[in-house]
Amino acid sequence: MEKTLKLLLATDYSESVMNAERYAFQLAQSRGFPLVMMHVDEKGAQGTMKDEDTDLEDLHKLERRRDEIMHALKIEPGEINCDCIVKKGNATSEIIKAAAAFEVDFICMGAHGITGYRDVFFGGHSWDVIKRSDVPVLTIPKEALFTGINHFVFATEYRDGELPVLNYLAQVADFFNAELTVLHVTNYILTREFEKEMFSHFAAEVKAKIPYPKLSIRLINNDDVTEGLNKYCTERKVDWLVMSPERPFLLGRIFNAAVSATRKMSFHLEVPLLTIPDYYNSDYAKFWRIYESGMNVEEGI
Repeated sequence: MEKTLKLLLATDYSESVMNAERYAFQLAQSRGFPLVMMHVDEKGAQGTMKDEDTDLEDLHKLERRRDEIMHALKIEPGEINCDCIVKKGNATSEIIKAAAAFEVDFICMGAHGITGYRDVFFGGHSWDVIKRSDVPVLTIPKEALFTGINHFVFATEYRDGELPVLNYLAQVADFFNAELTVLHVTNYILTREFEKEMFSHFAAEVKAKIPYPKLSIRLINNDDVTEGLNKYCTERKVDWLVMSPERPFLLGRIFNAAVSATRKMSFHLEVPLLTIPDYYNSDYAKFWRIYESGMNVEEGI
């Protein structure tokens, strides 16, 4: 059987999530991925009982949304399989439960700017889902356009927990026949010599453990790490930036004690951000194989 991905798209019907909806449908259409479209009614869980007619009306509303998106994108009925589900309760909890119940491989969500993130459905819940999810989460900003999947960039901090993630990501990249760049952005808080030594050690370990022929490893300098990642991805037309949130979430040492790197990127991102749980085991995905081919590593300073 041909390998495939199953996607869960969470929507709140807001203008901010419209691009994520379109992107997810285009991604599903590109490879015939099955898609689950989900809406969580948080207000309906706040003590107001809904009858079956109202529940059915909510489902029909979501199905109409699905049909409108497919019509706008000229996706023919039956071209992709898209189920619709509506739940009542806490959005984060229901999304996590649905991801497990439907055995999806990615959760797709919209990204909001930092302004108003506390007030908009996905402003807070997107980060909550990233923290709690046992499967990768694809966060899609309003400006991102789907043009195919040809290049991933993985932002590394040289952590042991990243190696299983990279192993899984190499298999995803192979599935799309895409380039995979492992990138470290340094502001040289440490000495230049020590930074190069750490880079060389990590590159050698990746070369030994992650066999993927289209993988390269690079080290670049930028005083602002977030700006460096965004600039690199924009200039090289990267399709997805990939990060692995450390557990417990201590990535904030790169920026400050209050905001972790992954959280900051989720609010200031121009390309889709794929977050993969630390120490992610590719066996969980069920359809990937462990690769045995060689890998060429290109080191750039």
